[in-house]
Parts: sequence; C-alpha cells; structure tokens
Amino acid sequence: MYASYFPVFVRLLVGCIWNGVNTLEAGYFVSILLRCIFGHKWNNLRNTIPLSADITVQELVGKEI
Repeated sequence: MYASYFPVFVRLLVGCIWNGVNTLEAGYFVSILLRCIFGHKWNNLRNTIPLSADITVQELVGKEI
C-alpha cells in the first residue's frame, strides 16, 4: 500500500520541475516578443544588475510578466 505513494511523489516532483522549465522558457519568449516590438531600444537597455547574477534586465522583465 505505501509503495504506491512513490509514483505519486515522483509525479509531483517532475510536475514542479516541468512547471519551472515552462516558466523560464515563457520568460525568454516574452523577452523576444518585446525585442521584436521595440527593436534596438529593448536591446540597448542599461543592465543595472551585477554580472554575477547571470541574468540581464531584459530576461528579468520577461520572466516577471
């Protein structure tokens, strides 16, 4: 009986990981969409985030929307 909880737990874990991956990819796509709309103005935004954060302003805005 208790062994049947293992596939449920694995499914829950994989679902959480997959949701994170989809959110990340959607943020990149939103950033690309904004780049297509605003052109060079979007690419030339000043990056005020430190390089150690490994993210740009454009990617952060895309992930927040």
